Amino acid sequence: MGNGISLFIHDSRLVSGNLSHLGRINNVNSSGRSEDSGSEVTDMAKKIKLLRSNTGKGAQDCFKAINEAKGDVRLASQILLNSLDDNKSSNEGSESELVLMLQGTIAVSCSPKLCSIVDVRCDSDFVANNKLFTNLAKSFANAAMEWKQESQSAVKTLEQLKSEILSKKCLRCNKTLAETGAMVRSSLREAISVARIGFIESDPDGFFVFYVHSSLDPKNSRTYSGSAASILSLGLDKSHFDSFYNYFEEKIEPSEENCCMTASGCVYSGLRNIMNLSNESEMDSVKKFLRDLAIHVVAEKPKDIDIERYDKDGLEESKKELETLLSSGKPKEIAEKIVKGKLKKKYGESVLMEQAWTFGDNKTVSQVLEEMSDKLGTKIKLKKFIAYSITDDLISYKHPKDCSFYNTNIKF
Repeated sequence: MGNGISLFIHDSRLVSGNLSHLGRINNVNSSGRSEDSGSEVTDMAKKIKLLRSNTGKGAQDCFKAINEAKGDVRLASQILLNSLDDNKSSNEGSESELVLMLQGTIAVSCSPKLCSIVDVRCDSDFVANNKLFTNLAKSFANAAMEWKQESQSAVKTLEQLKSEILSKKCLRCNKTLAETGAMVRSSLREAISVARIGFIESDPDGFFVFYVHSSLDPKNSRTYSGSAASILSLGLDKSHFDSFYNYFEEKIEPSEENCCMTASGCVYSGLRNIMNLSNESEMDSVKKFLRDLAIHVVAEKPKDIDIERYDKDGLEESKKELETLLSSGKPKEIAEKIVKGKLKKKYGESVLMEQAWTFGDNKTVSQVLEEMSDKLGTKIKLKKFIAYSITDDLISYKHPKDCSFYNTNIKF
């Protein structure tokens, strides 16, 4: 990992489902009713709700699909959507059960070299908005960042990851993350699960911009949480950015009380964390543009940066089509307009550079990026990104390229 710099942009769903066969009944009481039947009904209701929200199918269709799939939600989703080309589970590397909870928070911890983003779930919005819960999520993000920067192996099993992250001790209260998680769960009396963990590393000449939506954390925070977040890794002459980044500075004093109970979360990483801009009203046009770009990624949820990365074969087909049009005698301007129109129609929602700029001007992201590069006098290059939202479809969510990730279902 190289030396980079970071910019923070600040702004104001699970008891883990048992995906085994639901038909098994144990411990029938004297009334003939299974003691497990109530929880099975609740579990089925959660699965139906998740499938309805992700597929648009009716409750009866979802119920039939779940039974046909013997309780496997991913398989049930495929059964419901098997006529759609894009209905393939994107959790290729996942070894865990699918997280069924629909509430939660997204937490981000960022240093100049490495950023972590975690998706922590719960059952109720009451818990999702509780400070203990958000503190735990932020603590997990910080511990995950420390684990990643210490990790020497490129590949870790989920059990290794879980064991190593949960055994991290807070530099302040000396409690392990597992102890803190158990304490928070006991206090809130609701199951908590970490659904996803993502990491993005900087290039030697790169820097981070990240945005956390609906965050209630102070601007001078070590970590942040909200309903959605994006992290962008960009390339630019770092001299343009050295002057307006602030680091979170805090002397770590020993404490006998758990940090999640008394502070803003536990501290596991010795890496210096990046804070937000000191005064947003002083942001120049470039800083504002970078802020808006991070917001755009959260709002529009692109699947990749450009067509070449997203669909290289499709791009080659477009080039061949252009050559065919030109050889048929079509004027170059008209031929290019035809091909561009088809590309926009095909990739306008999925590819970031082809998306309509969220803030208007009737331009694409690539156009406004080029304009800002010209204004600055040096090319701004978006190299990679990652974004999570509590509203993401966990069945079909696919992580962008060039970031490492784990679909975990780590339960507290």
